[in-house]
Parts: sequence; C-alpha cells; structure tokens
Amino acid sequence: MLVRLLGFQWMAICVQGLISLALGVFVARSFGPEMFGIYSVALSVGVFLAILIDGGFGSLLQRESVRATPDIGFDGTKLHGYALGQAILAIGGLIVHVLLIPIPFHRPTLLAVICAFGVAVIGQFFLAILRGHGRLAREALWQLVNRGLSALCVVVVLLWGANQPWEVLAAQCVGSTAFVFYLIRMQQIRPIFPVPLSVYKAMVPLVWLNLVSVIYSRVDMVILKLLDVPRSEIGYYGVACRMMELVLLLAAPIGLMLFRRFRLNDSGAKFSLLRILKPAGVAGSIGLVILGLCTAFGESVIMIAFGEEFSPAATLLIVLTVSLVFALANGVLFQVALAFDMERWCAIGATVAALVNVSANVLLVPRYGVVAAAWITVATEIVVGVFILFGLLLKWRNQASLDRAYA
Repeated sequence: MLVRLLGFQWMAICVQGLISLALGVFVARSFGPEMFGIYSVALSVGVFLAILIDGGFGSLLQRESVRATPDIGFDGTKLHGYALGQAILAIGGLIVHVLLIPIPFHRPTLLAVICAFGVAVIGQFFLAILRGHGRLAREALWQLVNRGLSALCVVVVLLWGANQPWEVLAAQCVGSTAFVFYLIRMQQIRPIFPVPLSVYKAMVPLVWLNLVSVIYSRVDMVILKLLDVPRSEIGYYGVACRMMELVLLLAAPIGLMLFRRFRLNDSGAKFSLLRILKPAGVAGSIGLVILGLCTAFGESVIMIAFGEEFSPAATLLIVLTVSLVFALANGVLFQVALAFDMERWCAIGATVAALVNVSANVLLVPRYGVVAAAWITVATEIVVGVFILFGLLLKWRNQASLDRAYA
C-alpha cells in the first residue's frame, strides 16, 4: 500500500514537474534572457515573502499532524485557523507596506508577488495536513489540480500578449486563489484572530529555520540583482536553477516518507545512524548519475528547450548539478533531523550556511559573476550537509550512551 501511494505521488509530481518545465520554457521563450532574469528575481523575492506569510505554520501543521507534541501549550485543533489568520494578516501588512513606503523594486511586480505567493502559502497549509496524516494520494492530486489551474491561467495571459513578470504572477495568483477558495469552503476553515503567544513561541525555531534555509538557497538571485549583474546573465542562472528545482521536486516524496517513519517513533530508541546514512548515500548517488547526464547532454537540452539564446546556461547547469549531489543527500538528513525534533540544530546549521553564502556571493560575484554564484551554491550545500551530519552523529552517540546506561 505504501509503495502504491508513493508511486502515485511520484506520478503526480512528475506531471507537475513537466507542467513547471513546460511553463518555464514558455515563459523564457516569451520573455527572452533579460526579462526572464527579472522574472527569476521576482520568484526568489516571493520565496522570502512566503516565509514571512507562512510564519512557520506549514512545518508546524505537518509535524503536529503526524504526532502531536506533548504539552505544546495551545489547542492543536485550532492550529489551522491560527495559520489562516496569520497568513491573512501578513499578506495585508505586506501590501500596505509596499503601497505606503518607497521600495527599490517595481511596485506592481512586488504586489503581484505578494498575492501570488501568499495564496500559495494558504494552499500549502491544507497540503501540509494531508502530508502529516499520510494521505499522500489526495495531497498529490490537490497539488496537481492547483498547479494545473495556475499554469493554465499563465498560458492564457501569455497567449493574450502579456510581456511583463507582474502579469504572469497575477495570472498565477488567480488560478491558485480559485483552488484555495474551494479548499476553504470544502474544509470549513475560518481564520482565528488573534494568534496566541504560545503558538508563536512554538514556531520561532521553525520560522527561523525556514528563513535561513531560503536565504542560503535563494539569496544568490537577489544579490545578483543588487550587484547589477546583467539581466541576461541572471536569466541564464534562473534557467539552470529551474532545472535543479525540478529534480528536487521529484525527490520530495522520499524525504516525506522518512520524516513520517522517524517521527512516528515515540522516542529515539530506534535511532540508527545506518538507517539514515543508507538512504542519504543512495540520494547522493542519484545526484552523481544526474551530474553525468547533465555533463553529457545538458547543453543540448538547454538549447532544444529554451533556445540558442539561453545556451550559456549549460555551463551553470553543470556546476549546479554538482551541488545537487549534496542537496539530495541533505534533503534526507534534514527530514530525519526534523523528525527527531532537532530543528534548533538544523536552524544553527542553516544560519552558518546562510552567512557563508551571503558573504561569499558579495565578495566573489562582482569579480567572477554568475559562475561564482553557482560554485558558492555547491560549497553551501557541503557546509549544510557536514553540519547536519555532525548533529545526527552526536545524537547517535548520546543515544548509544543512554542504551549502555540502561543495559
């Protein structure tokens, strides 16, 4: 049954990945390298804003749906209502901020980003609960419907003649909003105001972890924009990043299954370092295979899919695929660490990685350009992996000491 559910989710994710890839190709061909660079920066800014809108509720909903944390300090049955209330307040506050305070970004684009990613976050709350309950088939189906609706709206506006990033983002928002309204009506969820302080206290390590994780994985795109790197080069980098995101999307079900398996253990008694290192090693090996394929065929794929004007992205794709070897393994280690309530350790590791990433980008990108940003991504993934692996090793040693003490 588990294999069947996982297979169904993979099939749905593969379809989503194909939709995302086709949509990315369509947008890139419609915009060209320079405008696609602006669009890529807007997406990266949207990921940062999504963390603020989410507020850690997505991770908390998934975790508490798997197994409720004892003495958490608030009514867990109201958690979804609190999440919806927090998201609405955050979206409203960001919109007011953009309208009233001068900012160095195109205002219509930023407003479209807030709305598109805000609605997406609200939809992810529903999906996080389904993932926590192990209802992977329904979660995959909902993901597919949501992605299909938003992609359809984007295709319509592009065929209509849209040529600005904010138009594409607004269309994406329309599709996601229709789906979210359906979920809210079906699930009968109402926002709850205000959110108790005890809820925010539980979310602090989770929201910080999400924020610094996004910083080390997405800040390079924003730094490229702030350092006035040519838009066309940012566009090449954005294309390579989109290809990497597709692979990470396909790997997501494995991390989720491992998270549930370890989270459902009532204690750390079943903690086994070998059970963790084996799937992490397999994930890294898959990354090596993908690296070989990208080295051999990456340039041809880029030119066929996106056109000859995006051919410089092939070199960046190969470098970023090196980071994929570590990123896939880190995904396994990360989910296992979260399952054992090691979010504070993960947050420290992600903070160190974020500092390394930002510092290195600021120092090296002005001299070496987007190639430096790609290699810094590789180094950052190595830092993250070493840190999380060290934390898991400490936990394993502590657990072994406890086992000997009780023997």
